[in-house]
Amino acid sequence: MDYFAYGSNMDKDDLDKWCRKKGYTLIEYSNVVPAKLKDVKLAFNYFSKCRGGGVANIMKSKGNAVYGLLVGLKECDKHKIQRKEGCPTYYREIKVNVEIFKGEVIKDVITYKVVEEREQNRQVEPTKDYLQLIIQNAKKYDFPKDYIIFLESFKCSDNHLL
Repeated sequence: MDYFAYGSNMDKDDLDKWCRKKGYTLIEYSNVVPAKLKDVKLAFNYFSKCRGGGVANIMKSKGNAVYGLLVGLKECDKHKIQRKEGCPTYYREIKVNVEIFKGEVIKDVITYKVVEEREQNRQVEPTKDYLQLIIQNAKKYDFPKDYIIFLESFKCSDNHLL
């Protein structure tokens, strides 16, 4: 199945660390390809106790886009991603269409969005460490320069990962 990661799940080392901590076998990503999700914007409008700050979410926003990674995910690994996302209590699974950088649209891709009742109507500053995970992967996978500048513009809290 296809999965669109746009936050910390783009960072395989961070994901592997979480799996080890929880006693899971590592999640296998295949066919990792940079992609964008149109008509949404990146928001940090949910506070995560685990991360000690704001975490990534997508919000409808005509004309904007969020960049991330389209990855192949085994069906047996899906529940691990759901668990990491706190689905359905904190994040809910949605289906989206993403565009890979070559222009092809991939339909019915799963991703996760914060449940509405947990979204705040303000930005919640992410920790420097959390935001750096996203920025490092944006650079690693050659996301557009203006998107990387956008990511670097977010104000961070002084908190560090717990």
